[in-house]
Amino acid sequence: GLDLQGLAPRDVLLVTGSLGDLVEASQQGADVLLLLGAEVKRQLRTWTELEARHETQRRKTMSVSQRVAEDSPRMMAAANNPFLSVFQLPSLLA
Repeated sequence: GLDLQGLAPRDVLLVTGSLGDLVEASQQGADVLLLLGAEVKRQLRTWTELEARHETQRRKTMSVSQRVAEDSPRMMAAANNPFLSVFQLPSLLA
């Protein structure tokens, strides 16, 4: 058998087709090579959809000015400073 007593987590490369294994190995400090199969693609697509839903829910609780400040900080700055807005508005709307 192999003597694995002296190995550090960085001495190991885990090759897997599972996101669960990837997360667990990463938490232990091991390097991971993820094989991108159909299951992993499905899991990644599901995760992306969940993230989009969370973002939509978060934005629903924001005020209009909070959304504008997040989406276009320069537009918000121009709206808050009427002097600058006269000069910057054409470039912000372009």
